Amino acid sequence: MAGDGWRRNLLQLFPVVFCRQTRNHQCNGEQALEARQDLFRSENEPVIKLTFAASGLASALLLFSPWAAFAQSEPWNTPYDPYFDRAELAPEYKVLPDGTEIRKVMLPGGVLLEMERKDGKIKIATFDQSGHGAVLCAKGIYQLARAALDTCQDVENERVSRLVDEALERMDRFILANSIEPVTMSQLKERNQAKLRKLRDDLSGPDASGKLKSCKADVPERVQFPARLVSAFDETSDEEFRAKVDDLLLVPRLPAMNPCL
Repeated sequence: MAGDGWRRNLLQLFPVVFCRQTRNHQCNGEQALEARQDLFRSENEPVIKLTFAASGLASALLLFSPWAAFAQSEPWNTPYDPYFDRAELAPEYKVLPDGTEIRKVMLPGGVLLEMERKDGKIKIATFDQSGHGAVLCAKGIYQLARAALDTCQDVENERVSRLVDEALERMDRFILANSIEPVTMSQLKERNQAKLRKLRDDLSGPDASGKLKSCKADVPERVQFPARLVSAFDETSDEEFRAKVDDLLLVPRLPAMNPCL
């Protein structure tokens, strides 16, 4: 299977369990895992490869390219609008032949925001280029581990449970502090509970008890992978585990989904 090598590398490289990107390196997603499990990407997030023009000569060249100096015909009426009014962030705007409007801006902290509007519907994509990892992607991975701990009897681990819960709590506080769209902690917790219910149901399948005796043998790959993830967590010291979460949350920035698995 195409994804098997990637998963082996993931476990070998743990605790770097989320794809990372810097200005000189971009990591590719694991399409097969996304298609089968649909765990991490929002339904509203298109995956579009982008370029970001610098100021100076590059900005001047934009006038003669499909990306023009930022100008819009109608307001978008979103919480992100003030960032597109900041000239120092060099926002860009483009209209495709079918009338689709696309605008993008590099937010403080190193997150690229792209918005697409067509027929009154707006889609949003976020790309973390800070070098510290996409927080929403990382949260999805830790939630998958949490679901495995809840579901699989042969991966129950009190220490890993404690570390995962602690990491998820820290990520939620980061999301609460850095989200542009208004959100409360109670709303986050409600979404978390719904997501974990879905993940647990996906793992346990038709088992009415919601528990599996084993997630390591004679089960589908979609069940084995979370179990191996928990095993990798267990091989990491508390200090190493927390250090990776520290690095993930080091820079205040918009929590992003991409790049992800």
